[in-house]
Amino acid sequence: MYAILHHDKIKVWQPVSKNIVLLKDLLALRQRLIKVSKILLQPINELKAIKDKVAAKKPKYIVNRALSSSRRSFTKQKQE
Repeated sequence: MYAILHHDKIKVWQPVSKNIVLLKDLLALRQRLIKVSKILLQPINELKAIKDKVAAKKPKYIVNRALSSSRRSFTKQKQE
């Protein structure tokens, strides 16, 4: 009965554009990278908070290198 009453409002379903799907995937990846970045930097920020800056330098250097590498990879993937 509902279908008969509203048959004039029916629209044919069309699949989502490939560009929209790609954009959705890239945004999800970006969100995950931001989350990982925050997780990796949290212990280093805690070390800084307790004034142990010497102990925080080496891990921060390693984490920053890993994050910059992942950012370059993300940028390269985005450009393709």
